[in-house]
Amino acid sequence: MKSSIASGLLPSGPLPASARALPPGLPRRPAPSAPTGTAAPSAAAPRPRTAGLLALAIGLLLSTLTLPATAQSTVEPVERLPQSTQRDRNAIKLQSDAIESIKTLLGSGRTSEALQVAEKALRQFPANVQMRFLYGVALTDSGETDQAIKTFTELTQSHPELAEPYNNLAVIHASAGNLIGARDALEQAVVAVPDYPLASENLGDLYIRLAVQVYQKGTENESAGAALRRKLVLARELLAQITPSAPAK
Repeated sequence: MKSSIASGLLPSGPLPASARALPPGLPRRPAPSAPTGTAAPSAAAPRPRTAGLLALAIGLLLSTLTLPATAQSTVEPVERLPQSTQRDRNAIKLQSDAIESIKTLLGSGRTSEALQVAEKALRQFPANVQMRFLYGVALTDSGETDQAIKTFTELTQSHPELAEPYNNLAVIHASAGNLIGARDALEQAVVAVPDYPLASENLGDLYIRLAVQVYQKGTENESAGAALRRKLVLARELLAQITPSAPAK
């Protein structure tokens, strides 16, 4: 059975909120209202010229004092946005670089290094789905089967729409001789993504292996007929054709 190594089907994980959407608008304070509590001067009562000039000066002073506060409420968010966006871009680049590094290390057989990079990256970005998947692959290649099963199982629970974690769980179960567990995982994979060819291929191969087991069990009965024995022979021949040959030593 074939494992899946992180493909483009996997999302790279949730982006920070500020990277998903910019604020629809900037807050604005309401314009300051005119001072209240001062009775308007009577039209019949003449007002001294000095009082009029003093009122005009106070009005100009008040309008001047309120302008910076209003301007500040609109300028501050604009100044902060580029910094926030840059932090988001840096975080996305760090995750992308880590993912590519893990893939490269796994591809070159440097499993322990890949595992170290994945563990370090996950401490910083624990919600990144593709990184969690690659961590499971590195655990599998390192022989840490129990932890790999835990990692892939958690991925199937948090992201049941993904086929790859189910597929890799099936590979682990099949390698341990648990064909029923492998079958269940692969059936979940093809339900999640019906057109995922790797899971379909693995499931078909698994059905053949199960058929050989069932036919073999049936032929142990003395009453087994020739048809059952013939099907066992055919199933074994087919299984031999789809089973990879052991590398020559």
